[in-house]
Amino acid sequence: MKTRTAAEPLVERRVSDSWSIVIPETLSETRNDMEAFWHGEDDHRWISTNTLLVFGPDGPVPASLIHGQLRAMTAGIAGAQPFGELPPGLLGWAVTAPAPGSTVAGIALSGILVADGHALLVTIAADDFDWVRQTWLSFRFHDLPSGWAH
Repeated sequence: MKTRTAAEPLVERRVSDSWSIVIPETLSETRNDMEAFWHGEDDHRWISTNTLLVFGPDGPVPASLIHGQLRAMTAGIAGAQPFGELPPGLLGWAVTAPAPGSTVAGIALSGILVADGHALLVTIAADDFDWVRQTWLSFRFHDLPSGWAH
């Protein structure tokens, strides 16, 4: 596993209307709002996200309920180790494991972050565990004005 020491210029990017991440400005990005998908990559690392909206008859489902339901439904990943750190103020969970079938990354972090009415599915892969960790911890949730669907 590699650790990069050179500082890179970073930029905050919206991966959806409600979620942002801090990434190197050199990553190439793909965003498909119709499929709630965002992907960033370069020659040695990548990040993929999918956004889910979770609403019930009374409006957004509380984050604690989303967390409990999704957590109960998720199965283990072969060789995965729990990863205990979360971005500030968010519920969720993550695991780390060898990046399956990747030619550019040795380790992957896969996790889910939740906020009221929202869930973000995340996979981050690289050879540099410190970069994977910092990228995971950089996710933020942004409340939208009332009336916005996502």
